[in-house]
Amino acid sequence: MKICLLRVVEFNNQKIIHPRDIIPSFELLNIASLLKEKNHPVKLFDNEAMQLDQNKYLQKILEDEYDIYVVHFQPIVSANIEKIIKRIKKRSKDSIVVVFGPTIEYQTRNFLIKSKADFGVLGEAEMTVFELIKFFVSRKDSAKVIPNKIQGLTYIYQGKLIINEERPFIDPDTLPYLAHELIQDRKYKVVSKNINPKGKIKWGFILSSRGCPFSCLFCSPSIRNSFGKKYRFQTPKRTVDEIEYLVNRFGINAVSFEDDIFTLNHSRVGAICKEIIRRKIRITWTAATRLDCLNLKILRLMKKAGCAGLSLGVESGSDRILKLISKGETTKDIENGINLLHKTGIAPTINLIVGHPTETIEELYQTLVITKKLKPVFVHLHYLTPYPGTEIFNRYQNNLTNFKDFTHWRTHSFNISATETKVLQKMLKRIYFSYYINFAYIITYLKYRWSYWIFDPVFEISFLTRSLAYMLLGQK
Repeated sequence: MKICLLRVVEFNNQKIIHPRDIIPSFELLNIASLLKEKNHPVKLFDNEAMQLDQNKYLQKILEDEYDIYVVHFQPIVSANIEKIIKRIKKRSKDSIVVVFGPTIEYQTRNFLIKSKADFGVLGEAEMTVFELIKFFVSRKDSAKVIPNKIQGLTYIYQGKLIINEERPFIDPDTLPYLAHELIQDRKYKVVSKNINPKGKIKWGFILSSRGCPFSCLFCSPSIRNSFGKKYRFQTPKRTVDEIEYLVNRFGINAVSFEDDIFTLNHSRVGAICKEIIRRKIRITWTAATRLDCLNLKILRLMKKAGCAGLSLGVESGSDRILKLISKGETTKDIENGINLLHKTGIAPTINLIVGHPTETIEELYQTLVITKKLKPVFVHLHYLTPYPGTEIFNRYQNNLTNFKDFTHWRTHSFNISATETKVLQKMLKRIYFSYYINFAYIITYLKYRWSYWIFDPVFEISFLTRSLAYMLLGQK
């Protein structure tokens, strides 16, 4: 069987877009690995990297026919998916379309009926999709047989929504290496987090753990790389084996750990770092975590093993807001954690949200003040967005009947703060410019980014040019 893997994100219809990381779909890369082990031909069309408008993307994926289409998509393109599936069915009327993403989890029946997708996946997608494809490969009469034994599958049968038995969480160690070969000729890269390059940057990506046990009101599967609250992780040896494979097979010299909370288990992180050091693997790497999951001992070991930057959710400079959104941290915790990063020479990137519930203009100014105090190498500001699966969405979904603009890169009609939308937009720009356009930031920037100018100046010039263009011209 010929299998086509599609990742559909927001279509590129803007001339100037927010500079952001281009990260692969780990679910699709895992599915590809499982299928390749059984010698099934696989083609990947990831529009996160291709960055085409809808017509050009459709033209690309319809150049050939496939037996099965597996579609991973974001909520912002739910309406577009209906059109894409219609075109696929017109091109290959006997093809099977399998979809997964947050919209399936929270609007199952409506989406399956409207989109005409054959199957949806609930929970982690990899084994469900793999078993479904095995089902169709093994049965000549599969069109007449219902796959009601495959866990995690949902579909419409005789007008009724069928939801099969729930699939247990995957043990990350049981999966093969990601299909890294599918993303070597693409534009996957990290711009939001710092590394310490020793040559032209060649990125590799690792997902070494899954799950997040915390309950922040704004967080959604739409913006996470793993599924569920239960924390699961690979053994340190398994993780480092894959890193060594990336270095030896593809010449990777920079690794981005895309775990939701990389340092939740210090024993595991310590073992990974010691194994990298023991094997003398020469890489620079970065990750994301929480500030209350760090201490000086683990940071020093991470630094020795090649860690040069961490991305951290600060969200707000107001203790009232942090408590309101169930962040589980105070501004004091945040300041202490960032000071540890600076002390060890690991560059912090902080992520902030404007437009929190009942957020006032005074609290937005508190966010500006803490940003200057923390001295991060990068600041990323986002608008609060009611993604499906968040507590924010659950609380306000009755007000979201016609809401489709599921993106945190620009202002939209959803505003539950105590501040007018135009003021939010002005404050976002003010925080950006007040922080970046001053002498103190230049010192911080040079401290952490000087090696980019020596080893990969093209990367750095491109990033700075696009960032400045967005701040001046691209924000809406």
